[in-house]
Amino acid sequence: MLGLTWAPRGQTPVLIEQACREHLSLIAAIVSNGLIYVGGQDQAFTGQDIPLVSE
Repeated sequence: MLGLTWAPRGQTPVLIEQACREHLSLIAAIVSNGLIYVGGQDQAFTGQDIPLVSE
């Protein structure tokens, strides 16, 4: 679902999303060699959900 919003010129628009029981959280990363990694889950991401990977 994509949401649209507006704001007066010069003010940052703010979109408030009310998550319902059925939603998907997505996260993506681009690494130095150009690969794109995408992950998704049916609950909000926390710091423990994101592994730290070194090359």
